[in-house]
Amino acid sequence: MHSRLLLLAAIVIFVTSPRAQAEAPTPALARPGKLLVDDDFTTVRDKKWMKLAGDWQVRAGLGEWKQRDGFYRSDWHPGGGHTPVMAYRGACRDVIVECTFRYGKRTEAYHDQCFRIALDNRDAYTGHVVSAWANRNNNFIDRGFLLQHIHKTPEKVTLKDLRLDKQHLHVDPDVWYTALLEVVGDEVLFRLGDDHIAYGKYDELDTDKTSLSLTLGKSPHDLKRLRIWQALPNPDWNANKQKLLAQRPIHTKPYATALPDRPVHLAMGFRVGEVNQESAIVWTKVTEAPTRNNEGKRVVGQLGPRVILNMKQGARQADKYTPLPTAVRDMEGACPGARGQVRATWSLQDDFSGARSTEWIDVLEADDFTHQFALTNLKPGSRYQLKIEARPSGGEKATAVASGSFGTAADSDAWQDVRFAVVTGQGYKDVDHPQGFHIYEAMRKMPLDFLVATGDSVYYDSERPQARTIELARYHWQRMYSLPRIVELHRSVPGYWEKDDHDTLSDDVFPNKKPIWMLPMTWNDGLRLFREQTPMGKNTFRTIRWGRGLQVWFTENRDFRSDNTDPDGPNKSIWGKQQRQWLMDSILASDADFRVLVSPCPIVGPDRPNKNDNHANEGFFHEGNLFRQWTKQQKLKNFYVCCGDRHWQYLSVDPATGLREFSCGPASDAHASGSPGQDPDVQAYHNVQGGYLSVSVTQEQGRPSIAFRFHGVDGRVDYEYRDRNP
Repeated sequence: MHSRLLLLAAIVIFVTSPRAQAEAPTPALARPGKLLVDDDFTTVRDKKWMKLAGDWQVRAGLGEWKQRDGFYRSDWHPGGGHTPVMAYRGACRDVIVECTFRYGKRTEAYHDQCFRIALDNRDAYTGHVVSAWANRNNNFIDRGFLLQHIHKTPEKVTLKDLRLDKQHLHVDPDVWYTALLEVVGDEVLFRLGDDHIAYGKYDELDTDKTSLSLTLGKSPHDLKRLRIWQALPNPDWNANKQKLLAQRPIHTKPYATALPDRPVHLAMGFRVGEVNQESAIVWTKVTEAPTRNNEGKRVVGQLGPRVILNMKQGARQADKYTPLPTAVRDMEGACPGARGQVRATWSLQDDFSGARSTEWIDVLEADDFTHQFALTNLKPGSRYQLKIEARPSGGEKATAVASGSFGTAADSDAWQDVRFAVVTGQGYKDVDHPQGFHIYEAMRKMPLDFLVATGDSVYYDSERPQARTIELARYHWQRMYSLPRIVELHRSVPGYWEKDDHDTLSDDVFPNKKPIWMLPMTWNDGLRLFREQTPMGKNTFRTIRWGRGLQVWFTENRDFRSDNTDPDGPNKSIWGKQQRQWLMDSILASDADFRVLVSPCPIVGPDRPNKNDNHANEGFFHEGNLFRQWTKQQKLKNFYVCCGDRHWQYLSVDPATGLREFSCGPASDAHASGSPGQDPDVQAYHNVQGGYLSVSVTQEQGRPSIAFRFHGVDGRVDYEYRDRNP
């Protein structure tokens, strides 16, 4: 049958202080016929179906229920699953439902308050013929006084989620209210006391109903009486309908919108980050579509030489931003977000027995519909199975599931073989396979315990479309981290993300640099978006211990730096004094067999002579030399530096201090360039190619060993450096 959505005006009629009354409004749409159910809640019931008078049955369904003096009280605690439901089953079609209830006060952070009457026909289809909500603050559905019709497939995919009416709600806790729901044919009228009215007309309401449920919020709620009548048409309804609706103090246009909450998806999967012995952070995003927009307009390429010149010179013609003719959602690789909820579930068992789950969490448009779960109380040195679910706001079942696994770090007194990889320079125009970089497929096959992205994960400034707005900046992350090979790797490999200049704002950027060619995008926008788009904890500089054999440090090279243009000297810094002192102190305090600093930028180099942005350059020579000399003074024989940023691979040994530095190289061969050439006095290995660096810590004949391997884009090993604990 072709559905005709005919929604008429309905308005809540309320006074400033709602009248508390147990008496029901007088039926208006219908007249009471045969009384089908009269439940005063004096009869004890449990989870099993029990017979009432006539052909109806009842059970205390989901949640916790206790009988009190003259009413039944619901309760709910975290981990309890669905909120409390009192369930009834019996046959009806046109019906009047009257229920007296009250909300409990919110005394816990997880408490919320809502009341719903749902009429169903599960034999015909999945969903609710009509749901009548008086929802104060439950995030399961819109807040307010509303009528809903929801229709799903047997697999719980939402086909329709219609708001037949939605009005304001003015109610208080600890006050008895009587709700009256009337359904006759294709019309429904819902009232609460004399103060709230909602009305709708929809042809799919005109069907048999086989069950009824009362759904309550998570704070304690009370049910005092439920009565159900067969409804007879009221011959006076058509004459009185407009008069009833005309009682509203403000006349509004007919309520004529009822938008379905479509199924939501997880096109970008999830990424686990910041893993240690006891905790991890899981990033995900709710999306409109199950996959990235592969058919959209392809907007890629390096910005032309003239534009680059204008940028670097700060030319005024680069100052004015002109919006692009193509909407972001219509670009290739876009993953538009969607309103919905997400939940994480994790377990030590493959079958998810003994699993722990978070609550369903609303994603916000202000956060690009992303969410970061903080998983705590994990077991060190263990493998966890992980499942992320997404559902529409107001939905009951997940419409998308992403699953995978991750491992935690072992305690510092326990041995753990560890292998990780280091990457940089993910230029989107240089992606070397339609499914994503070759290196991600090669790394997935190794496998890895974790991956370190040292920065330049995206290029805001030098790749089209230039990210001059927050929306465009988010798009750069969408198209990169929705590539199937990247999504697949991060299903089983957690990561640690560092930022550099291009994924902060622009080339060689620092806090006081204000590139006019990036406006209206700003430095502060870049800092916020990096935290939004990666799983990130409190600090962007941190250290993680991986068992007895390895400790890794990650530095922040943008937030605290001096201006690149300042004269070099004791007061000029990339790290800032606090971070530098923390770095030195924590390195000395470590008793790990091997200590590895992963830096976004080089410390040893050598670099190109025209560069002035890192510790290998003259512009920051003082701090770089101070740190290099410090490693020699402290006789750090088991200390190494891995770095990103440079578009070539190398192993350099500083002649003055012996500090060893391994540059991982860019993500693809097409992105490799710019080397000043090999310095044979410093570099045992030098190769202008794409690829990655892997680091393995193992035991050989009972003695700790570390291996640094330079890989090509296909995973082949082109050079290996091995060392043992001294």
